[in-house]
Amino acid sequence: MKIIYKTEDSENISWHDNSLYGISWKEEFESGVSDLILDIDYICDWICNKDKTCHFKVSPADLIFHNITDLKINIDWGDSGFQACIDGGLPILDITREIIKNQKVHLDRQYYKWTIKFAPNVKDSFISFGATGFTQTLRKEPILIDRQALTLNERK
Repeated sequence: MKIIYKTEDSENISWHDNSLYGISWKEEFESGVSDLILDIDYICDWICNKDKTCHFKVSPADLIFHNITDLKINIDWGDSGFQACIDGGLPILDITREIIKNQKVHLDRQYYKWTIKFAPNVKDSFISFGATGFTQTLRKEPILIDRQALTLNERK
């Protein structure tokens, strides 16, 4: 089981249906390095049976995008009249990237525009930014469960 994933792995991994639980960033003013840090439940493996039941190997993970610029966050859970609480993590639909040509920030490497789209029930919600790449680290061994997200106790 792979514990650390990097940008080179992006063609072989999927964040579909992974849950997002937290967003933070850090910037080191002296070096100018800034990271976007996402706390997710990473689905390491989908195990589907002939009877169409599925189980999932899931691990809490830190997904860190490096050298970020142009961060935009739009998350809209709708309007319940302040009657419904947020239930679990925010489900990721997809994370895509495209090369930014003629960028002027990191001339020594590729630079990408990344877009995180969320499940349709979170209308028009997205996170977008520029970044050189990512590192994703599983925080613990994946566990086999019959759902796509961990409970709070399972995430500890």
